This record gives sequence, C-alpha cells and structure tokens, in this order.
Amino acid sequence: MSNFGQGAEVVEPPVTMPEGDYQIKIGMPEDVVKNGYNIRKNPIFFRGQKGECNPSSWDWFDIPTDDPEKLIKWNRAMTKNCDAFGVKRLDFRAASWANKTGWVHIGKNTKTGYMEVKWALLKEEVGKPAPKEMTKADAKPAAKPAPAKPEVDPELDNGYQEAPDNTGDPWGDEPEQDF
Repeated sequence: MSNFGQGAEVVEPPVTMPEGDYQIKIGMPEDVVKNGYNIRKNPIFFRGQKGECNPSSWDWFDIPTDDPEKLIKWNRAMTKNCDAFGVKRLDFRAASWANKTGWVHIGKNTKTGYMEVKWALLKEEVGKPAPKEMTKADAKPAAKPAPAKPEVDPELDNGYQEAPDNTGDPWGDEPEQDF
C-alpha cells in the first residue's frame, strides 16, 4: 500500500488584491539583506481578508546615501509612512511598527507585473488621486477607479490605534471557527 498523499491538505492560493486604497495591519518586521541591499520586510494583513494575500509584505530598501535626490525622496516617504501609521518619526525599531494599522495604495509594479504597496496614505488622502510628488509610473491612472471606496473602521482612532495581536485572526474582529 502506498503512502502517497498522506498528510496532504487543501491550501487556497493567495488572493491578489486589485489596485486601490486599503487599510492594513503590519506584522513583525524583519530586516534582511538581498543582493547586497538592506531591506525591511513588513508582513501586511488586509482589513476584511482572512487568508494569504498578494502582496503579503511591504518591503523598504534602506536609505540611499549615494544620491542626494534619492535621499530626499526616501526621507519624505519614510516620514509619511511614520505619520500614516502613527509611529514616532524616524523610529525604525521593528517593535514600533508591529501591529500598527494605516492606509496604503496598492498598484502593479511596472517592471515585474506583481502587485505591491506603492505608498502610504494619510487618512484624508484615502480614495483621492495620487499625490503630486508621485512619479508618472507610480501615479494612479485617472480612468481606472479603485474597486470600492474603503470605509474607515470607526473603532480605530483615525487609523492610528494599535490593533490587537491575535495570530489566528490578524484583525481580531471575528471569533475563530472550527470547520
């Protein structure tokens, strides 16, 4: 008798999030080195989604010190990330970001074709056109609206309140179910 397939289980594929604005929760960030670059990998969980999603992380490359223009752009983006997620500016300790909630814009990477976090959003920017400082490649297309206007969760304090830590349900808003 064969043991082929013993222990197999159904695993659903990740849900690919369409372009739009989403409320996310950041898991415990991890610092990695890839191809010589320091990268902060921030696992993300989407409000209203239970399973694995694509994108599943928000990756930040470390500060570029060789190009003054890139340095300014990086500093602006990181300052906005801190503001959007209620983290003290320039606090890059991993524990300061874990379980923080905020809004981001998801869009397609024009080089890879995969969906990714394009930028953080302040609460007042949710559902509005891309900020002027975004490049043409990163800007939201004017003719393609987001799938649905997101609703702000009234239980969150302007999106800045720390979310509960619950490994079974990243958002902690539904009881666990036995199937």
